[in-house]
Amino acid sequence: MTAIGAVMALFAATVLVAVPASAMRQAASVAAQPTRFVGYDDLDLTRPAGVAALVQRTKKAARAVCRMQAKAAKRPYARPSTCIRKTFAESVRQIDRAVARAQDRARYAEQSGFDVSTDAL
Repeated sequence: MTAIGAVMALFAATVLVAVPASAMRQAASVAAQPTRFVGYDDLDLTRPAGVAALVQRTKKAARAVCRMQAKAAKRPYARPSTCIRKTFAESVRQIDRAVARAQDRARYAEQSGFDVSTDAL
């Protein structure tokens, strides 16, 4: 083993040891959290009805992941509505981004042409 290889191996071992056990438990719990995919490619998010449908799908997904989490923990939540409310609130930013992207695409589609002229000559 070269000197550089030995230093790299020592560095890697130090980094692995330096990670606190609590951080590893936290990373494992984040990875183990239940998720649910919410698709919206069939919705027109430039219309209120499409946005309302996405909100309903997201609320349904929030209820499902809260049920899955309670089942995995082998204990029901004292207040399932709190879990659902918090889970949905975390998803609102994603809904906002999806709606903004849809509106941007619609605006761009409206402006998908341009004029060619000899003004630049």
